[in-house]
Amino acid sequence: MEFKSLTIESKSAEIKTYSTLSVRDGQSVAVPGEQLSDLSRYEIEFEFTDSFT
Repeated sequence: MEFKSLTIESKSAEIKTYSTLSVRDGQSVAVPGEQLSDLSRYEIEFEFTDSFT
C-alpha cells in the first residue's frame, strides 16, 4: 500500500501515558517535573492537524 497524500485531523486528543526517565547507575529513574502529572491540562488535551504529501 502506498499513500500519495495523508491528512489526519482530530477534534480532540489526550495524552494517556507520558514519562521521562534518566539512567543512573544502570537504573531508570523518573525525572522530577517531567511526568504526566506535571503537564498542564492544555498540554494533555489538545487538537491537531497534520498532513503528509
